[in-house]
Amino acid sequence: MSEGIALVSLDCRIIGVNHCVGAILGLDSGAVLGRKYCELAQDESNTCENCPLDQIRSTGEPIETQCGLYSEDRIVAFHPVCDQAGRLAAYVLRS
Repeated sequence: MSEGIALVSLDCRIIGVNHCVGAILGLDSGAVLGRKYCELAQDESNTCENCPLDQIRSTGEPIETQCGLYSEDRIVAFHPVCDQAGRLAAYVLRS
């Protein structure tokens, strides 16, 4: 698998990653846990003030966008994760 996958909490903190995330970011995978998504998205269009996760919160729909993860532009897909009652519980990011 060469696709990076991250689980992100509702407060935008990374709570789980696969081994590819570290390779994509050039960091140890454990070093990204607990950090906010916007700390890793080094792209003016994906700041905390203009976060793609906010769009999911308002629409409930997955989105795909290009963003800069450290020095590399990548297409990132953002998917909502809902609990058994259908409420937004987390996000999955794929790159």
